[in-house]
Amino acid sequence: MTDSIDLHHATAGLTVFLFHRGDFRHQTAEDFLAQAERHLNTGHEHAGVKRRAFKVIVEALQNVVKHWRGRNLGAYGYPWKNATVLIGQDNERYYVMTANPVPKARGAHLSRKLNALNAADKAGLKEMYKATLLSAHRSGHHGAGLGLLDMARQSGEKLEFALNSIDSESDLFFLKVNIPRGRNNPIASIC
Repeated sequence: MTDSIDLHHATAGLTVFLFHRGDFRHQTAEDFLAQAERHLNTGHEHAGVKRRAFKVIVEALQNVVKHWRGRNLGAYGYPWKNATVLIGQDNERYYVMTANPVPKARGAHLSRKLNALNAADKAGLKEMYKATLLSAHRSGHHGAGLGLLDMARQSGEKLEFALNSIDSESDLFFLKVNIPRGRNNPIASIC
């Protein structure tokens, strides 16, 4: 991804079926998730694809709610106190895109983690998953750190991301997760 986030370019050729920009709290996420589930269930999609897409949507929304910084960060002329979540599809994939402000330190951590995930193959992701589960179990933080890892495993493709500096304290974090729609998706065997 480039340093600028252009929603028009990022969504070219997609059918956008859910979009929200604004305050993003727990209730907003629940409502959005219910709408996504209804949409996924109205089509004739293979059950495994629906399950993977739904899991990615859940993880993406949890990340936005957990890391959303609700303050006006006006850089780029946008009121980035708002989080943006978009779900779309084309004939080959579902797309889950999020954009939300994060503290600089969190942005640097996300970048390192996403680069490590993108460098791993299927077996590497499986090992990372096991190690994270074991570490979470030992520390008592069950599920801690699994969100992006689970999205990478469910997608089977590289996670696209960008960090744009908003000000001295915050970055705008953009994430795009692609979920292949084909029945013969090689990632299906790990779900």
